[in-house]
Amino acid sequence: MTTFQPEPVPGQAPPPDSVHPRDSNAHSPTSVARLGDTIRGFVETWGSVWVEGEITSWNLRGGNVFGRMKDLTTDATISIRIWSSTRQRLPADLAVGDRVVACVKADYFTRTGDFSFAVSAMRHVGLGDQLERLERLRVQLRGEGLFDPSRKKPLPFLPHLIGLITGENSDAEKDVH
Repeated sequence: MTTFQPEPVPGQAPPPDSVHPRDSNAHSPTSVARLGDTIRGFVETWGSVWVEGEITSWNLRGGNVFGRMKDLTTDATISIRIWSSTRQRLPADLAVGDRVVACVKADYFTRTGDFSFAVSAMRHVGLGDQLERLERLRVQLRGEGLFDPSRKKPLPFLPHLIGLITGENSDAEKDVH
């Protein structure tokens, strides 16, 4: 498909779609679409990469997963997405807190300017740091007898006071009111 490109008029800036991003300047800017297409073209040249990290977010929508993976030693994270066709081939028990190795390929969506990684394979390699700390705490508290049924008290039929810990003006606060 060919789009009409008018002839440049001397003294006027060329149309933004005709200016490559590396050649842009204040008087001859590139278009947002051309910049996005250039980024996407560059990202598409990258191959697949195997990464190890911890799943920190796992949102299932329409059979697809949209989530995040965190580096094991720093706060660096990446956005991941798993299409339903790929998800069928992965272990069914993947969840937040799992330490995983995943094969990912970068993708850039020009319409929204979003950058994420499509997962083509993923496997468990252990518990993530957050889940591991939680499991150690459970073992410690169980050892101290804090989960013993004899320590539990029945909830009152009609409580006299209910506390809510949430952010100010949050949706949770509005829901309770």
